[in-house]
This record gives sequence, structure tokens and C-alpha cells, in this order.
Amino acid sequence: GERESILPWRQGFHPCLLCSSFMPKQNTDVSTLWREAKHAFSGVMAGLAGIVLASRMYSGQPTAGEGAEMDAIAAVVVGGTSMAGGSGKIGGTIIGALIIGILNNGLNLLNVNSFWQDVVKGIVILLAVFIDYVKNTKAKA
Repeated sequence: GERESILPWRQGFHPCLLCSSFMPKQNTDVSTLWREAKHAFSGVMAGLAGIVLASRMYSGQPTAGEGAEMDAIAAVVVGGTSMAGGSGKIGGTIIGALIIGILNNGLNLLNVNSFWQDVVKGIVILLAVFIDYVKNTKAKA
């Protein structure tokens, strides 16, 4: 069938993404549409990040983003998202990304070896997980 967008314009109808007609709401699975929209948005953002990284390096290196996943996980965990499941807030993730960015920049300015930078980031993640664990334990008690 035809794909529909996730934004309702009128009660019971959604405009099509790839066509110009309207289709009844009964023919759609809204959760599937949300999932597809989130995946598409994630792909667009990943492509944009790749373009920005390539423009900063003046070349396309396949290993340029190696290690960035640890920074991303650290930013989310430091921002307050529980590793045991649950939800986080975008504001906390932004604050976590700022903290990890400042930590990376400070360690680079101090000429700390990259191995020890990863150790420090790992300790920060462990500290954030421990604080989350203590907070969740107190909430259950």
C-alpha cells in the first residue's frame, strides 16, 4: 500500500508522504509509521553528521568516527538516562554532551594519553551508573 505521514490533518485522515491523495486512518498502523519516521530521521541526522565530519577533516576517512560511540553513551548516561531502562530527557543529554565535550577538551589540553582519556570517561560512566543505581534503590524503598 501507499505510505502515509504521521501527522493528522483531519480526524481520521493522514496526508500521504509519497502521493497526493488522502487515505483513511483505518488502513494505517500509527506505531509503524512513527517507527519508520524515527528511523528516517535518525538516518538523515547520521548522514548530516557524516557530512559535517568529512568537511571538518577535508576528506572521508572510514575510521574517522571510531570511539565516538563511547562519547555518545557517556553523554546520555551522564545526562541522567538510566542504563536499567526507562526514559531520559533531551535537556539532560545535551548537558551530558557538554560535560563530556569539556572533559575531552580538558584532557586534550593537558596532553593526557588517549588510553587514559578512555579510562577517565569509563570512570565517569561508572560513577553516573552508580549514582543512578543509588537513586533508583532509594526510590523503590
